[in-house]
Amino acid sequence: MHLEFMTRGAGKVLALLGDVPAGCALDVTAVTAEGAAVPVRVVEGPGGAPVVVMPLLSVAASVSVYGREEHGDAVDHVRFDVGPRVAKYRSRVGSALRRDLSAAVRGCDRWDRVGHVRVAWWEVMPCAGEGARLVACAEYADLSCDVPDGELRVRLLDGTARDVGVRASVTLGRVDEPMADYPGCVRRRDIVSLDVRPTDGVTSLVVGYEDAPELDEFLCVEPGEMAGRRDGGLRDHTPAWLDDGYDGWMRAHAANAIELAAQREIAGQVMGEPPVHLSLVMPVGAGDAHAVAATVASLEAQSY
Repeated sequence: MHLEFMTRGAGKVLALLGDVPAGCALDVTAVTAEGAAVPVRVVEGPGGAPVVVMPLLSVAASVSVYGREEHGDAVDHVRFDVGPRVAKYRSRVGSALRRDLSAAVRGCDRWDRVGHVRVAWWEVMPCAGEGARLVACAEYADLSCDVPDGELRVRLLDGTARDVGVRASVTLGRVDEPMADYPGCVRRRDIVSLDVRPTDGVTSLVVGYEDAPELDEFLCVEPGEMAGRRDGGLRDHTPAWLDDGYDGWMRAHAANAIELAAQREIAGQVMGEPPVHLSLVMPVGAGDAHAVAATVASLEAQSY
């Protein structure tokens, strides 16, 4: 067994193994020089050959792969080092000399594998100052119809594989959905929220269940992606009227009295006879009289 090919992409390193003994299971571990455990997974690559996948770190890590028979005895072993410079060099040379293989290896690591936890989606919502809340949806499905009962747990790792710690983690919900193609089996979705700081330098999200650590999986976060998602959330969720240019935009685009009258005339022609009636349901409480009156006035002022 040997390291056949290495490439990188999307914040991760992918190592293709060659001459793996048939029928053996692979036991893979990776650790940094400081002793930090690096999350790894093995996926099926080109021609059925195994590919070791791990986050792209800012430090070197030693990867050990043991091929074991059914009774647990090791029949083969390979060890190789993965560092940022090594991965960069191998990836560039491999892409230049073996472009098709490089593309095939990069494309083999997909999130549609049954029997593994996966991060279905994740967003970073801005908070006061430089803070943020990471909201992630993790899902798990297994054709054995056995779903772990433990709570979903999330770990955040930086570029040295150091656990930066999880702050104020909250489980927002859990849903079990029947799998239409597999009667009796369910797909579990957990949504969690936790505090993060873009300055933490997070490079990996590790997700799994408390009672099934063997199912742990990781999602790579590319440099700047955490801050970029926070800035995107800030743009998407900031009210328009807080934008410095909002007043000028409104003056340039707001309809004048003549245009509003024309809109009402056209809307009346389109609606025809009898006119279409719409009902609005509005929850109100004690002391909401002003809000109700303002809502009614706003509706009556609409031009369509």
